[in-house]
Amino acid sequence: MLVFNKLLPLIALPLGWVTLLVLVGIIAKKRWPLVAALGVLYVGSVPAVGSRLLGWVESRYPALPVAVAGPAEAVVVLGGLLGPRVAEGFVPNLTEAGERFEAGVALLRAGRADWLVFTGAGMDWKDSTATEGDELKRLAVARGVPAERIIVTGAVENTRDEAGRVAAEIRARGGRAMAMLADVTSEAEVAGMVAETVAEFGGSHQTKT
Repeated sequence: MLVFNKLLPLIALPLGWVTLLVLVGIIAKKRWPLVAALGVLYVGSVPAVGSRLLGWVESRYPALPVAVAGPAEAVVVLGGLLGPRVAEGFVPNLTEAGERFEAGVALLRAGRADWLVFTGAGMDWKDSTATEGDELKRLAVARGVPAERIIVTGAVENTRDEAGRVAAEIRARGGRAMAMLADVTSEAEVAGMVAETVAEFGGSHQTKT
């Protein structure tokens, strides 16, 4: 089942169809699969098509206005947000995931959380002692977030490290937290994670089979 879950996205995505059609064309020595592959590649690369498909996926999980989100004890902003270095005084070079930083700052400034947590991911273009969390903290303070309400975790290298460090920071401040990792393409792993969370913190959940 795990192998199927990993292969299914490759088959369903346009690139998977293009690869399959090219292989069919080569093996069968037919021209039409190659023409079809070019057609799929072109349609899949059209921005309007990609935007419509992405909109359809995201419509199932609508964003909440800042005013109604939470409240929560902490907002956690994971790493991977900073692009190449820019000179002092210029707008920071945030990646496409930079909206996580903007959302975290907005939520804290709106009083929807007590803490803003950044993780200590490394940065190749900074000195060896600075982390992405340190840089994001500096940017957040410049936008009006009190420094004392920002937590920067220790150094992390991957998502597992981030989860563990964040949980440790929350527990150190008297909160309850546990770090869990699961393959979101595996229904069994996700169900197990939910069940373990409910067992630890209480509440109820329903699953569909």
